[in-house]
Amino acid sequence: MAENRKRSGEEVTEKGKEIIRDTSVLTSSKKWHELAGKGVTSLVIDDNENNLDEIPHQLCSLSTLRSFTLTWSKVKAIPDVVLKMDLREFCLHKCRLRDVNNIHCLRNLVKLELVDDGLRSIPNEIGELSGLINLDLTGNHLKSLPLGLGKLEKLKMLKVSGNDLAEIPASIGNMRALDSLDFSHNHITAIPEAIGRLRYLITLRISRNQIRTLPRSFERLERLQYLFLGHNHFAEVPSLLTHLHNLKTLNMDSNKVRAMSAPIESLTALLLDQNELEELPQAVFQCDRLEKLSVKFNRLAAIPAQIARLDRLRQLYISGNQFTRLPDDICTLTNLRHLVLRESKIEELPTNFDMLRRLNVIDVDGASLDGRYVYALNKEGIQGLMEQVVIRRNLVTDKDEGESELHYESDRGSSIFDSEDDPASEDEERVDEASASGSVSLAEGSGYRVNGSKSRRESMFPPRDRRS
Repeated sequence: MAENRKRSGEEVTEKGKEIIRDTSVLTSSKKWHELAGKGVTSLVIDDNENNLDEIPHQLCSLSTLRSFTLTWSKVKAIPDVVLKMDLREFCLHKCRLRDVNNIHCLRNLVKLELVDDGLRSIPNEIGELSGLINLDLTGNHLKSLPLGLGKLEKLKMLKVSGNDLAEIPASIGNMRALDSLDFSHNHITAIPEAIGRLRYLITLRISRNQIRTLPRSFERLERLQYLFLGHNHFAEVPSLLTHLHNLKTLNMDSNKVRAMSAPIESLTALLLDQNELEELPQAVFQCDRLEKLSVKFNRLAAIPAQIARLDRLRQLYISGNQFTRLPDDICTLTNLRHLVLRESKIEELPTNFDMLRRLNVIDVDGASLDGRYVYALNKEGIQGLMEQVVIRRNLVTDKDEGESELHYESDRGSSIFDSEDDPASEDEERVDEASASGSVSLAEGSGYRVNGSKSRRESMFPPRDRRS
């Protein structure tokens, strides 16, 4: 039934929720009577064609309404009749607001989103929204935050990414219920000591700023699990992070990191892409809970044998470095699912590579090993594949006069990729997402394909049967 309604173009929503995409219906009193009769509790108006100049005053006729969302409109102000409503959630996305000076009149709000609305200031009175739990001010032009923000003692999530903030106010420390904080994409140069008072903080995003160090109080964030410090100016992994015994994910990509002096033993994911590492720090190999390690596009001259210590590793991203071989010890990483070697100078794989029986994807796109392709192995993993093919080098797979395409098949049937698909065109992030979801979208677990190019290439896994 639901599927048929989707095909007919009718919106399928949860009970009490209404989504309106054709704003012309809002001029009809009949439509508003219909919404009132339904007892609508949540209304979303998606004004993709920018037809609305103001929030319809008829909104106040919906006595059961508790959640209102408006997107892509030309609305510049919030009318007084709306400010008198008993709303719990109020969301304006991509509007053209001049100000929200009276937003505090919506005293029962628990969720407020003013996203990409062109706002240049937030009134100090926002602190009067004492029940507010979620506040999202992403994508505006804010240069500062009001002191009143510190009065929001029940606030659990604060997002102010994509603004023009030069500092984090010390009053942030008063919002002690915060468990998620996002200050990414600003111009912040320092984190205040007051952040150490946020004892319930679980996720902190402060990427794409100009930060060089962390305050000493940072080590008091005992519940912190996810920390994103990418695109800043750190020269090393801060040693005080070793005090954060619940930290699971650390992302410090695109800094100037050259060292990591001490292990962070609780880490399960460490991302140090696009830094200045010339060798993998010994501290990395002491993070023995790691399941994901990404050090793409550094200056690594070698992958040391100590990599074998990371026996829980499931994903290893080492693209764009200087090493030409992998140590044989890498083949003892029996939990490894993803191995990404894009644009590397690796020339051959270890002879005992077939020990990686759980490997789902090996990506050597642009590597010296071979040309553009992604290997997505079948459900039996590398061992099942090795029963069909032999590792061999110096085999020409393409003809000089043109491009050929090879389909490799498993015993289960034909290649899972159609001719118009190109797994080599998938970016590394999509491969990563497939792994994170527990599935391999490139392969669907049944086979793999190699795309040739016009130049002569070598094949790492030549097929038993070749098809052009």
